[in-house]
Amino acid sequence: MKEISEEQKRMLERLEGRRYPPEIAIRYLWEFLREKPEDEPLDPRWLDIWKKHKQYAHEVVPSRVIKEIEEIMQSIKAIDEEIWKIKVDNDTKVTFLLGAGASAPSGIPTVDKLLSELWKRARKIGREDLDRLAKWCDERGITNIEDLLTAAYISNFAATNRSITSLLDYFLFSRGREITEEEEYFLRRRRPVRATEIDVSSISFLQDTLQTLFGLLTSTMISASPNATHNAIIDFIKEHKNTSIITTNYDGCMDEAILRNGIHLKGTIGSESEENNPDAVQLIKMHGSINWAYCDSCQDVREFDLLELKE
Repeated sequence: MKEISEEQKRMLERLEGRRYPPEIAIRYLWEFLREKPEDEPLDPRWLDIWKKHKQYAHEVVPSRVIKEIEEIMQSIKAIDEEIWKIKVDNDTKVTFLLGAGASAPSGIPTVDKLLSELWKRARKIGREDLDRLAKWCDERGITNIEDLLTAAYISNFAATNRSITSLLDYFLFSRGREITEEEEYFLRRRRPVRATEIDVSSISFLQDTLQTLFGLLTSTMISASPNATHNAIIDFIKEHKNTSIITTNYDGCMDEAILRNGIHLKGTIGSESEENNPDAVQLIKMHGSINWAYCDSCQDVREFDLLELKE
């Protein structure tokens, strides 16, 4: 990945550190843009400098020059400073690990904010079951959506298996107490102990609420676009093919950045054909993906075209 030159750094420091008259600042900017090497990237700070003096430039600078400057400004990509500093040879394997913070600039709430955002959306729906669940979580200080969804999935699984329900009841609530006469009766006859009674309506409530929560979750992610971090990783990949990515995020920002830049992708459900492609980038999505769906009937996971979903 090509770095910005020392000359560009000095020019930025000069224009940011001193208050030049607009005509002088514009002259410096234009002279640098004309003389810099064609393949040298531009720091995003030029956008702020141009924005500051743009109005004055339209009054005194020829329209031809304005047009050229505007075209150059539109080509500037945001730079992630930490990724920009990575320097390795092509034989070195590099793996990026992306957490929730990587997608936050794309408008996706982090885990500690996601649940509160979902409750805001849920209350607008006016669903009594969602309101009841939100109130229950608020009263008990539950703010992590992953804790909520994990508990819900475990409960859903246990509710459909009476033996599991009975074992959970024992491990979580019954250890250390005396065996009841009913339990002793079943144990003597080597028959399974009856599981704790579960309200069927609560199971239906759980399943329906999960679907609603997931719908609310995905609605915040579908429209999200790649940000400076994703684009910087793409720039790095173009120069360093031996790169892989691991992410805990459900969103498709990293996937989209890869696909829209014509880079082959492997590691996802629908990319089996690329597994032996040495130029394909390995993307591992540890917690699943917005464009994956699980079928209860065939017990298979299907991947939908991410770019089609966004259109």
